Formats: sequence, structure tokens, C-alpha cells
Amino acid sequence: KDIQVNEELFVRLNYNRKNNHYREAIEIAAMLLLNFRPDISSGKNHVLAILFDMNSLWEEYVYRQLFKGKHKDWNLKVQNSKPFWRLSNSVRNKSIRPDIVIEHKISKCTAIIDTKWKLPDNNIPSDDDLKQMFVYNEYWNGKNAILLYPKSEYQEEPIYIKGNFTNKPGEIKTHECGLMKMSVLDNTNSKLDAKMGIRLNKYLEENIII
Repeated sequence: KDIQVNEELFVRLNYNRKNNHYREAIEIAAMLLLNFRPDISSGKNHVLAILFDMNSLWEEYVYRQLFKGKHKDWNLKVQNSKPFWRLSNSVRNKSIRPDIVIEHKISKCTAIIDTKWKLPDNNIPSDDDLKQMFVYNEYWNGKNAILLYPKSEYQEEPIYIKGNFTNKPGEIKTHECGLMKMSVLDNTNSKLDAKMGIRLNKYLEENIII
């Protein structure tokens, strides 16, 4: 019959060689049923570590949000690959893959989005990230590249900070690489924002991909 699930129920459980192989599954069940969350510092309960590659998860989440509400004149590609370097007299080569490529079917305006699950110090991207975005623009004939970061506090419109690639200080820009910070949670700061893709698409349509 149905039982009342509480913390005491799990405390009373005894493990031995016959049932110890159920321990991890029961720990996960306890965490879900009792609304526990893993504590990154310390806690009274032993909890099985569950690790996610947040960079991959953030990239996939942004792509799916964009795809749900994309403009009818956009081609949206994820992990679009192109050869980048080849060993002489060999078929072996290195390829490059930006996270997301958006091309306007009519104007041919192309934007490259690379998602980063981190925050840049003083709004200055790392040298490696900038070099990566420069190459993406060159190979996809893009004029706008965007490094997309998460933002914890809710804000209706994305924060966008322009940046330009130039040959020398003071010279005319070659193409752009901006920083964008996008709220992940809704205005209650308690759950994922279901309208994130709508807000992101609207901003891109009005300001970037024209």
C-alpha cells in the first residue's frame, strides 16, 4: 500500500551486501522526493554527485529556444562545420564549428553565436574566445559575432555590448564581435524563463540580423 514518504523513512534504511547496489538509486529518489539539493560546501546528508557539462547544456538550450521562435526568413544551423587546416599531401584536416549560425535568407546577413557558460571579467572576453570569433566571421562571411553569456537576475531585454575587430587602433572596423548577457530565469528568479527564446529572437531581429 502507499506509504508516507519523509526523511525518517530514508534514515531507517539499512544497507548490506544484498541491497547495497540500490543505494545510489535510493539516494537520488530521496533527493527528488524530499526536494533536497546538493550543497557545494557541506551538508548533513551524503548525496550522489550528478555532474553536467554546463557549456554543452547552455548551448543546446539557447539553440532550442531560438529555434522555437525563429524568423521565417532565417536559416538556423547548429555546430555547422567547415575545414580549417589540412596537413600537406594528406586528407587529414582540422575543422571549426561555431555553436550557432544564423543566416537571413534574403539579405544574406550572417550572425555567429557562441554560447559561454561563464562571465567575462570587466566585460573583456578571453583572447582565445576573441580569436575564435574572428575566425568564425572570416569563414562564414559574418559581420556580427556574439559571445552569449548567462545573466542571473531577470531583465526583459538582453544586455548587448558592442565590440569591433580592427587591423590597427583608429582604423575602420573589419567586423563586429559583441557580448550579450541573457537572463536565464523568469522575473520570479525561481524557474527557467519560458519566453527567453522570444525575447532573444526579437532583439536579434531588430538589432543584429536585418
